[in-house]
Amino acid sequence: MPFFRTVAASIISLGVLCSAQSWADAPDKPEDFIRRAMSAIQKKNYRYAVFQLKDALKMDKNNADAWNMLGFSYRMQGEEKFDLAWNAYEQALTLDPNHIDANEYLGELYLMQGQMDLAKEQLAKLDALCPTGCKERDMLAKAIADKAGS
Repeated sequence: MPFFRTVAASIISLGVLCSAQSWADAPDKPEDFIRRAMSAIQKKNYRYAVFQLKDALKMDKNNADAWNMLGFSYRMQGEEKFDLAWNAYEQALTLDPNHIDANEYLGELYLMQGQMDLAKEQLAKLDALCPTGCKERDMLAKAIADKAGS
């Protein structure tokens, strides 16, 4: 009887090892890269987030959320990355013109560049997208009001 238990335990162990090896060899999905990017963004590690989002976009170039977060990550790195941020937001909005976050973030980018009129255009788009209001619209409106007051 102990022989059969040993054989059974070996078979089970081999099955677990094989499934673990298959899992370890499984390629990442775009969502995996995006999840790592979001974690990096929470830690303000925007450079690492950019690498993760670029990898996600290699696998799914039509992911408006990934383009939007790429724009955010570039924008948060400062003025020298604003052109890259703008391009990423434009790509997100080409894929999804109603992308609420991309519309807000593009408005914030315009504010950072001193382009108040363009920021207000983004606010008007958010007014249309959020007729009953939304936090993104409110955040851009506050940023515009703060900038106008300073």
